[in-house]
Amino acid sequence: MTRTDVEALLHGLKLRYGEYWSKEHREKSLGELAEALMAHMAEWKLGKRRSEGEDRERFVVSAVVSRWNADYALDEGTEA
Repeated sequence: MTRTDVEALLHGLKLRYGEYWSKEHREKSLGELAEALMAHMAEWKLGKRRSEGEDRERFVVSAVVSRWNADYALDEGTEA
């Protein structure tokens, strides 16, 4: 994924779920969120940065991420 791809994905998620995010994450710019996400995923070995020449970088998401699914309850006993 390019940096723009990551930011576009985060933009959609922020519009849909942003009200549930922490204040810290709601107040970050898309660029700051993208950087934090990529750093966190790389730290957990869920993706890695790949350089494609001068000033060109992609983030490669690990295939294991596609196997994850999570549901969060809005209230006790209620699913999102």
